[in-house]
Amino acid sequence: MKNILLILGLVCGIAFTNAQYVAQDKTVGVNTALPGSTVQVKGSIAGEYTSISANTYTLLDTDYYINWSGTADGTFTLPTSSATIDKTGRLYYVTNKTDSFNLTINTSAGELIDDKSTITLLPFQSALLVKTSLNATSGITYRLVSITRANLAYILSVSSSSSIPYTQGIAEPLGFTSNDLNTYAGDIVLGTGLWTCPASGIYRIEIQETGRLPGTNVSAHRVIYINKNYNDGGVTPTGSISEQYYTMTILAISSLQTSGATAIVTVPMKKGQTIQPFGVLCNGCGASTMSSVNRKMIITREY
Repeated sequence: MKNILLILGLVCGIAFTNAQYVAQDKTVGVNTALPGSTVQVKGSIAGEYTSISANTYTLLDTDYYINWSGTADGTFTLPTSSATIDKTGRLYYVTNKTDSFNLTINTSAGELIDDKSTITLLPFQSALLVKTSLNATSGITYRLVSITRANLAYILSVSSSSSIPYTQGIAEPLGFTSNDLNTYAGDIVLGTGLWTCPASGIYRIEIQETGRLPGTNVSAHRVIYINKNYNDGGVTPTGSISEQYYTMTILAISSLQTSGATAIVTVPMKKGQTIQPFGVLCNGCGASTMSSVNRKMIITREY
């Protein structure tokens, strides 16, 4: 029996020695006998992985990586700092994996992330936070190391070279015939230009048009504008409009010449909100009709 216990002790000692080495200078090596840092690991490192779907959550002392997939705008609260517990250097990774909702990360009362009591993660954003050496219930107790974003790439480009007649004083949608490039299928109605935002973010909207008047020695102002959240999505603007963005051009006086304008705006959009471009020839300021020679719309997600 003593021999068996002795053998077991030797085996356990050898296994521990192969896994971890403690040098005389108090450095620790895992799978390495010559650690060059206080702790050196030759291999992979794992931390706690937590998936949260609740819209409110208080981070735990045992949390490390938190993946959030809530169903509405959410709020996380960082653990309260303590004067009796040294949490210096603790890391928290937080990822907002929703495509529609913002995630706010709050500190406990009196504490700060850098100079703020809160930060907000947009859809697809991730944040790395580190606990400072201030283990108190007030002051800068956390630092924001970085914010990154995944799934950023999005572009829509539609166009038309089919000439469309417009009558003065009537607002009509700028329709398109060609879906030239789209990284997300099914979000554009070509005939009316109605675009539905596929994922929340900051979008750059660019509308281009060239037009021509039918006769000579006349001129007219042409306005193109962008409706955000034009509710009915129809042909004429009779629905509720939350925001509009305008640009204007003076069409050339010769029927052999064309004039063009570009409307560009960068706007915050939430999933399901809409954008629709319209054009109107001024009422009574010159030509009674015009031809919209070609049109283009380019939408990209900036953030």
